[in-house]
Amino acid sequence: MSIAKRGVLSLTVGLGLMLGGWALASGEETAPTKKEEAAEAKPKLLPWHPSLSVGIQEARKRKVGIVVKVGAEWCGWCHKLDAEIEHPEVQAELAKWVLVRLDADEDAEDVRKLSVGPIPALRILDVSGRPTRSQDGFLTADEFIAWLLDRSAPVDESLALEEVGTRSLSQVVQLLGHRDAKIREAARQRLIPEKSAAGPQVAHAFTRGTLAVRLATLELLTNWKAPVQDLDPWRPETITVARLNHLEGWIEQLEAALPREDRPLEVPISPE
Repeated sequence: MSIAKRGVLSLTVGLGLMLGGWALASGEETAPTKKEEAAEAKPKLLPWHPSLSVGIQEARKRKVGIVVKVGAEWCGWCHKLDAEIEHPEVQAELAKWVLVRLDADEDAEDVRKLSVGPIPALRILDVSGRPTRSQDGFLTADEFIAWLLDRSAPVDESLALEEVGTRSLSQVVQLLGHRDAKIREAARQRLIPEKSAAGPQVAHAFTRGTLAVRLATLELLTNWKAPVQDLDPWRPETITVARLNHLEGWIEQLEAALPREDRPLEVPISPE
């Protein structure tokens, strides 16, 4: 074979290899992988507003209610609830609402307004931002949908106040562990001016109560200037024996100032 023919043949083979490589590379760039196909097939999740005020504005425009979810990055059950909420059937129901997500640490003021105790917590608000229904704790996808569709009448604020108003102070302290946020808040309001009479029972409830009870009692104890500034119910490591003993000393001072016949009996608190 002549040198010229060999050169033409080499050039032809080289061009063929280049074109084949270019086509192969192009195919690799354009053909989606299984992971990319799965990502495209996965439905997009509904967005959640990070602000309660923005959510209320949208609710007024759309004339629909608001679902508020309260959680925290460190809360394991909150992440489990998030996974349940991603189910398509839950997303379909939530599309009918305005959605707001609050962080228990970063949005403490809004969280306090909603009388949130343990998390995860869910609240349904009307278009004015008034809570009408509450749920504390984890729900499965089916339970979440059932809760959204529940048409039973919520506890009205006036009924909550009436319920609390007919109770003795000891009974009102017990209501700090009630499941309904409105009754817990009504009980707290009733107890604010009763530091001397109810202070010891409230403090005992804090030292022996659940997370929800400790959160409900902490604000009262703070208003009464009890030594609770270093106690954080969200962080169990702050509830030390030394700090609880300091609180017990505050209790003893209050009880010593009361006539013996007026000293209240310690009453255990459990959710109603």
